[in-house]
Amino acid sequence: MARKCPTCKSEFDDFQCKEQSKVSAAIAKHNAFRQCCNSFFMEVISQLCFADGRPPSEEVIKMLLGYVTIDSKKQKQQATRNVSPFPEDCIDPNPVVRSFLLQLLLQSSLEQVKEHVEGYLANCESFMKGSNAVSICALFINCLEDTYYSGVSQDSADNQTCELIQDAHNKLRSAQVFFTRQNIDDSGSLSVQLLEAIAQIRFAFTILIDVIQQHHDSLNIKRLLSMLLKEACEFCKKNKQAQLYLVRYMYKAYGRDAINQLRDDVQLDWILPDELKVQEQSIPDYFVIVGNTYKSIREAVGECVVDKDFEKMSKVIINVKGKEKQKEVCLLLSLFREITMNATTRVEAKVMGQEVKRKFGEVLQNFPFLKIKGIADTLLMNRVQNRQHVLRVMPDLSHQDYCIQGAVTHLQIVLSVVDRKSLTQCLATLMREPSKMQNSFLPAMPQDDRMEAVQALRQSNIDPNLTWNKCPNGHPYVIGDCGRAYGTGRCMECGAPIGGEGHRLHSDNRTIDMTTMVDTTSKGHVLGDAQPHGNQIVCERAMNCVTTAIVRFLLHSSMLLGTECQHGPQPIITIIRPPPPNVLEFLWRHLHNDIRLLSVATGKSKDDCIFILHKVIDNIFQRRVAEKLQTGFQQLLTSKNCRKTWEENFTAAYIKPVLQGLDKMIHKSNKALSEDKRLSNDPLMFLLNAPIEPEDLGNLADTSHVWQYRSRITIHSIHQALENEQDDDNLLVLKHFIGKEKHLRFVRYLPDIVQLQRLLINKFNRHIDASEAINLTISKFLDQLPESEKAEFKHLIDTFIHAWNSLRRDVAAIVKIQECFLETVTYKSNMAILLPTRQESGLCCTGLVEFLRDTQNEFLGRYQNIREETLSKVEKKSDLLQSHLIAYDPDRDLLPLILSQCQYIVRPMAGNRIEYNLTGLELQVIERFVRGRAFINCKFDQLLFRQDVRNAAIFENLRNNIPQEEFSSKALQCSILADLRSYQDLCGCLASLDIAIGFLANYKPEGDMLINDYLRDKLAMKQDKGLKSATASRQCSLKHVLALWQLLAMEKAVRLINNSQDPFDGVGEDYRQKLNDEDKNNLIDKLRFTKLDQLCGELYEYIVLNLSHQSEEDRTKWTISETLEPYYDGKNADAEITGLDSLPESVTLSHAVDAWKTIAQLYSTQE
Repeated sequence: MARKCPTCKSEFDDFQCKEQSKVSAAIAKHNAFRQCCNSFFMEVISQLCFADGRPPSEEVIKMLLGYVTIDSKKQKQQATRNVSPFPEDCIDPNPVVRSFLLQLLLQSSLEQVKEHVEGYLANCESFMKGSNAVSICALFINCLEDTYYSGVSQDSADNQTCELIQDAHNKLRSAQVFFTRQNIDDSGSLSVQLLEAIAQIRFAFTILIDVIQQHHDSLNIKRLLSMLLKEACEFCKKNKQAQLYLVRYMYKAYGRDAINQLRDDVQLDWILPDELKVQEQSIPDYFVIVGNTYKSIREAVGECVVDKDFEKMSKVIINVKGKEKQKEVCLLLSLFREITMNATTRVEAKVMGQEVKRKFGEVLQNFPFLKIKGIADTLLMNRVQNRQHVLRVMPDLSHQDYCIQGAVTHLQIVLSVVDRKSLTQCLATLMREPSKMQNSFLPAMPQDDRMEAVQALRQSNIDPNLTWNKCPNGHPYVIGDCGRAYGTGRCMECGAPIGGEGHRLHSDNRTIDMTTMVDTTSKGHVLGDAQPHGNQIVCERAMNCVTTAIVRFLLHSSMLLGTECQHGPQPIITIIRPPPPNVLEFLWRHLHNDIRLLSVATGKSKDDCIFILHKVIDNIFQRRVAEKLQTGFQQLLTSKNCRKTWEENFTAAYIKPVLQGLDKMIHKSNKALSEDKRLSNDPLMFLLNAPIEPEDLGNLADTSHVWQYRSRITIHSIHQALENEQDDDNLLVLKHFIGKEKHLRFVRYLPDIVQLQRLLINKFNRHIDASEAINLTISKFLDQLPESEKAEFKHLIDTFIHAWNSLRRDVAAIVKIQECFLETVTYKSNMAILLPTRQESGLCCTGLVEFLRDTQNEFLGRYQNIREETLSKVEKKSDLLQSHLIAYDPDRDLLPLILSQCQYIVRPMAGNRIEYNLTGLELQVIERFVRGRAFINCKFDQLLFRQDVRNAAIFENLRNNIPQEEFSSKALQCSILADLRSYQDLCGCLASLDIAIGFLANYKPEGDMLINDYLRDKLAMKQDKGLKSATASRQCSLKHVLALWQLLAMEKAVRLINNSQDPFDGVGEDYRQKLNDEDKNNLIDKLRFTKLDQLCGELYEYIVLNLSHQSEEDRTKWTISETLEPYYDGKNADAEITGLDSLPESVTLSHAVDAWKTIAQLYSTQE
């Protein structure tokens, strides 16, 4: 029969199709040009129509919606097409929906867009049938669902989770109301309200499952979750497909174990359909990824288990096509699947007898291709020789336990069968002869890179005068140019001061003798015990986080197998540092943790991660490795360079090919699993893969197509998409941005935090002691504020609390902050945390600001190198503007940007797929968040506590500027103190004096004047902030400022100890030793001969000025009498402290605080 041209219908004879390279090249060029046009069009639309965040006009909205769907005159139906303004690309013969425009439209003006969409949907029912209609509907549902997520905070704090559950509950109730009204009105028409209701339910159900899996302990979360569960249960009773969506989402996102756990939970078992509530469940065969040869041999072994026809089995296996090694691997895998895994059942009739296993063992001896019969015997007998081993299959283990046992067994078989390739030799040696790996640098272990850094700097010859130094805590840093210190910085490791001034290092910094630097990298396994709760995995060397997790799983599997070597587990135990008490449990926990971290890194479920591991192991067996990847390292990895080369080669040979087509591989593997006839009776697989054709678009909610699982689009999704990029040198800015995004998102808070610092410095600088700040809570501080200031302070403090609680561990990794200051900040926390200082809790505020500044500068430095652009710098704090910062909200700015650059491919019968326009996203990120930003080189102010301006040097400068005198009479002192009976007035007066002392120490006034006049006229201090004593205001001039300070400071200290408070904040423990009874009694006895008020005042002054600050000089053994005598002589050579020489010599400065308290108590009693 003659053939016809599909276009002109002309008949033609048979002919042979031949590929023409010129035509193929032209088509490729045309496709590339069309893709460029699409990208250009999307860029123009996003920049011109949506750049300012406002929706375009109705005419523009209508035109853009026309690019999403178009009326085909030829086919008389509404069809979806690629987003392009070019006529030849209007209709896609295979309808593929690109959601770029719809995402932008829905994010900008949801209600406005819904009106126009209603018109399109009204026409759908009249001329759209089958998959086209479902595709359009699924597109709108997906995009609507994404708009809900774009407003959701990704913060996991309890209050955010409560808000999220409440939002989900409200949306679910709204959808319930719609469906109830639809049933009453008997309206089955297709509408935006229907699609919106489905999107709301999908959103609510997704949040429900996510919160369930997070296992929150908060009572409020549990209460809200119970309400959401009740509402979801009611809806699922009416809609079977919605119930299956819950099961489908839980299975895809969290794996079979999550499904199995529901059976034992009375509150949640309603989620499971009746078919899934049976206890005996099938265990999926992940070995199907190996191919058809495995399936054929498995079926032969499985049938033999049932009918005991060993001859038939032997014939089938021998006749299976394939290479001998391939058949050997498949046979051993089949033995594990059909015989070893038989131990999972508790059904007596299904348990395989020992006689059958013995017969299998005899038959296996006759297969010429089976070389490693020892592993076959182990699989047949299920490790009967080691019943306590974690690889022994037993009933009632978790699904993931069985998966790990299967993956480890797969690796064992492959490593035993393959030739001794150099790339797998280290893993095989760990499995067979681990004693040879005692001095090896194991793959994926952390290391010390300092020596490599030194060598690289030397080889670069950038700065021949470069010197290496170390901070007070031993962390190394370099000084360039002349190699000598000429400025001060902070250690990147601990935040300690580094550098120096005048070409001299700080006294606590040291120059490093490079000949004595030691590489601290340890050999063996150095990870310690598995940490099952953190979601961050450190990327080692050139490996990304996905590769690191895979390599660690293979390493731990080989080590676990190595515990069965002829020398027992001891060689493996000695490799682990420190040795674990139970090596089997130690490695088993690591294997579980490796899969968990692989799931976090890829965004795939743990079940999908099992496929990834099996595919990598299968690659080790199947792939031919280039000769260049087999060389360049010593097989036992005896050096760090060998390890690095091995990791790079192993990744390139076996892991990278899997990651480059990861989504396709997982989809293909799941399809093979669902089509495996061994699972044909598995109710879970049947329910998940049974499609229901739509009969009526009005009953869309009852079809399976709108309830398909799709992975949620998050910022982490882009990270995973970038991991799959084949070109490592492409999209460098986007890769670095997404890698730093978890920190960059907080840079927007920098102006608010700096403003908070400025306001607090204006309010408290030199007006508050550290002890007062510690005793003042944030809530009490807010209560004391006038109403005009309260709102601003509350907003700024809330910003600080959010940023600090999110970043505190990251800040602590850079700035050395004690663990006791790393608690979550609340309104019950003390104000000292908010005050920017360089000590104790003040490092929280200071460190946070510097961390945010350095985060921006580090990213911009990398951006500048990649793009070769010159960026500006902000040198003054007053010049810093919001426009200089990488400031964005991750949920309102970045996530919508990502959504606008993702495109859905909706496949009603095969699930949905998401593609990302990463090139367009990188351009958008640069334009929106990076270009025009500046390096922040300005320094931020520090707050000085009152005691910070109290040191001997400042007081000495003041005496040099203004000669000081003591009070002329005791009566004057008593009168001043009588005026200051209020503790608040006393502290206010002392704060004013501290300010005056700071100025007088640096600026000499003209002539003498009253202190009160100086405060009012020279320092412009308000009357209510000056001296609170009328006597002091009238009679105390500048020559009495230090005498007045000593009088008031001592009075405050006495009142504090009478209230059991410590007046010596900042004085170290070296000076706080207690007097023994003998010395204390002796001191009290000698005090009879002294002038107590004079001694008490001078000793207090000495402690505060000289012992509250760190000093390299050890003064603990100095006696108090020998210390105060020269100190007082330096102030007043014509006077002395009465009775000072009579004090016991056993009372030294190590007892300074306790001795002063003893003197003060006696003085108070006498007064």
